[in-house]
Amino acid sequence: MPPAKRRVKNPATLTANASTNVIRIVGPNRDFFLRTPIDLDLRQEAGRYVIEYAPLNLSAYGKTEEAAYSAFAEAFEVVWEEIVESPNRSLTGDARDLKAAFVALVKDVYTLGNIAPGFGPRPIPVHK
Repeated sequence: MPPAKRRVKNPATLTANASTNVIRIVGPNRDFFLRTPIDLDLRQEAGRYVIEYAPLNLSAYGKTEEAAYSAFAEAFEVVWEEIVESPNRSLTGDARDLKAAFVALVKDVYTLGNIAPGFGPRPIPVHK
């Protein structure tokens, strides 16, 4: 019998500045929809807010919580662009592992900006 899916009572979008049950990350140019909710670690270090998602070894910081969330979303998108969108032959073994982790986490990706009126965002295929 397959495991039951976890029902999320209060799903969050990273731009909503929530660190638990995050199911969507909105970067500067892309909107990422996750397969399952994730919990981010939000903490203060040396007067800065730090947000981290350990399974991807991804973290970002800012002077405010809002700045940290924004930096995390941007870092997420940069890794997507530089690693996930690159062909495997051009990646190191560690980068291929990171790519696989991102692909396993992300269900759908949509581009943002420059969308014609009456049309939704354009989906970007997630390659496995």
